[in-house]
Amino acid sequence: MQKEDLTTRLLRNFFHIQGPFDECRQEVIYKACARSMVQIFYSSFFLFLFYILFGRFIEIVQSVMPYIYFGLILFMSIKAQRAVKELNLEKDDKSEIIYKTYSKHQIKVRSWLVFIIIEIGLFALLLFHKLFVQQVPLSTFLEKIIQTEIMIPLLVFGLSIGAIFGTMTYCFLSEHEEQ
Repeated sequence: MQKEDLTTRLLRNFFHIQGPFDECRQEVIYKACARSMVQIFYSSFFLFLFYILFGRFIEIVQSVMPYIYFGLILFMSIKAQRAVKELNLEKDDKSEIIYKTYSKHQIKVRSWLVFIIIEIGLFALLLFHKLFVQQVPLSTFLEKIIQTEIMIPLLVFGLSIGAIFGTMTYCFLSEHEEQ
């Protein structure tokens, strides 16, 4: 008999799994955990950007941010736990597990949407920060943003972050592509 390692015991306790921990259950649980980790990564990235932009100016943001991170991780772990619990893994029938699949077109559209939304979001954050936090007039902001020595680094930064998250979305959804 093979002895369980610490990770397997933690997963069994966290997801309240009784009985054998076979490959099917293990695969479903690992996918739920990976999805939660990606959501935590996305959310913490945007929380970090929010903290960088407003943490120096708004004192309550500095004091509340650790609790928000803790709450985010707690919320995502409870969400993963409930998602796995709804699969009824106590039963040994593998046909009851529903796998969501995506077509090639859906995968491309969703990854491009992530890319474009991140670009728009970063520009909106920059605009909000300059206009409302630093109180720069709109005409001055537009003059500075058009200058190439300012625009090129911003474009490279924004496009690289959008490309990273768009590629991550494409890779994760490609695992669930329709055959």
